[in-house]
Formats: sequence, structure tokens, C-alpha cells
Amino acid sequence: MPDEPGKKKEAMVASRSQSMEFAHQKTVFYEMYVTRETWPIAIGPNGTINFPRTECDLVLARLFGLLVLRSLMADFQSLPDDLIVDSILSKIRDAKALLRCSAVARDWRRWTARVPALHFDFPKSWKQDCVVRSLDAEKIVWAAISRVQGGGIGELSLRFSPTEPSLVCLCENAVQLWIQHVSASVRELKLSNKGCAFSELLPSLSRCARLSSLSLEFGYFDGIPQGCRFPELKKCRFANVIFHGDDLERFVACCPALEELTIDECFSTQIPVVTLRSGSIRALVIAETRFNRLAVEAEKLGELTIAPKSFPVDLLPGKSEYPSN
Repeated sequence: MPDEPGKKKEAMVASRSQSMEFAHQKTVFYEMYVTRETWPIAIGPNGTINFPRTECDLVLARLFGLLVLRSLMADFQSLPDDLIVDSILSKIRDAKALLRCSAVARDWRRWTARVPALHFDFPKSWKQDCVVRSLDAEKIVWAAISRVQGGGIGELSLRFSPTEPSLVCLCENAVQLWIQHVSASVRELKLSNKGCAFSELLPSLSRCARLSSLSLEFGYFDGIPQGCRFPELKKCRFANVIFHGDDLERFVACCPALEELTIDECFSTQIPVVTLRSGSIRALVIAETRFNRLAVEAEKLGELTIAPKSFPVDLLPGKSEYPSN
């Protein structure tokens, strides 16, 4: 007969060891993610960058706390990966927080690598606490993007809007590398990069075969490279963008499936008339934009909004006006 008292003793020792391990995990978590004013993370061989704690981080800390408490009652490994990724981590809209999350343990690295949406935001308020130059931002973005398994990122958003003269825009070569890494999977892409030459990114963007939504802010176009085409793009937004010559016309011509186009606080140079020709556009919104003159040729257009209307608008011959909001 097996030694029953011995088995009970072993079970008690194992249970106590597991409880101590969970308690240690909870203590480490609390010290790393709740009490600290900044969040350290190692970025390659060039040292460590400290993130200030934000409101998003506090939400993340609460989620972690719930999961750690759950692990005190059941084996944490038994939780389905899909539950952790889809119901919790995918709800976090800050890629920097996810990057910090991946430093908790090996399992967290695996889970965060499956998150299909990454959102980076480097606003002025963040730099007031921690001065981040473009090179630091590039390291952070690449550290997060390169970890996603198989480039499975369906949604990528990047906002870098420096207000200090010492801060420059993100390097176009770095942005091209990120776009190429997600080109097989990305469906929605938003880029706000002050002073960025969007023309240099178009060849990489045209290789994103599934791209259906694109938003570009705070940059300029200086020509449309030959061969660029966006067959799946249905929704596009430009904000604070400078177009040279007929760049806007040529871009729209590269989008045969485009249905919604928004032009916000943009202007076009060196061209007397901006002509938008499309057989697919159904909604066109132009706000606070400076054109010398606008000509619209879009037979499927059902919604046209221009506010304020500070320039002449020529409509498709045969139509005196378009429906508008």
C-alpha cells in the first residue's frame, strides 16, 4: 500500500510552493506595474527607455491584477489563449503598453505576439515627462512590430507629432520597413508623421494587398511613383497634407475601388484646378481645404460636403448638384 501520509505531505508541500510562487508573482507585478512612476524596458544593446505611467497603463494594471488573482484559484496556463488575446489584450489601444506587458513572462510574450492591432502615439504630453527623439520612437515601434507572429497585424496606427524643434519626423526608411513587415496582413493603416514625404512610402503601401483603409496626416506629396495601385482601398483620409501639382488626382486614379474620400485642412500647389475623377467614389468630404478650383467627375457620388466653400466647384456635366449633408 502506498504511504498515504507521505502523499498528503508531498501534496501540501507542492500546494504551498505553488502558493508562494503565485504570491511572489503578485508582489513582482505590483512593484513593477502599480507603484512605479515610470516603466523601464530594454531596447536592444543601446540601453533602457523609461515610459511615464499613463491612464492606459492603470487600466492595464487592473487587468493584470485580475488575471493574477485568477491564477491564485486555478492554473493560469489553463486559460484559453484566445480569451486572453481577444477579450483582454486586444482591447488595449496602446502598443507601448503591450510591449511592457510582454516583459512580464514568457507566456505574456506569446500572447502579446498574437495581438492583431498596434497603436502607437507619441504626443506632446508624453514628451513633457520623457523626452523621446525620433530614434527612440523608431526603436520602440520596431520592437513591437517585429514581435508579432507572421506579420499578422491587421490594424496599424502611428502618430508622431513633435512640437519641439529638436524633434524630427520618423525616418521614411524606417516607416517603409514597418509597412513591409505588415504588408501581407494589414487592412487599416493610419500614419501621422510631421514633415513626412508620403510619396516615398507609396511603393511600400501599394504592396499591402489587403489594405482597405488609409489615413495620412501632417506630410506632403511630391509626385506619385509609377506602378502604384491600391485595388482594395475603399476608405482614404488626408489631413494637413500638401499636394504638389496633380498628385491628388493621380492618387485617386490609383484607387479603382475607393468609396469614401476625406480631405481635411489640405492644400494643393502649382495647379489651377484639382480634378477628381472616379467611377467608385460615393462620399466626398472636403473641410478647411484650400484649392484654387475643384472639378468633380464621379457618377456614383451620393454625398458631397464642402465646408467652408471657399473655392469654385465644377460638377460632372449633366448634374447641377450632388446630394449633400
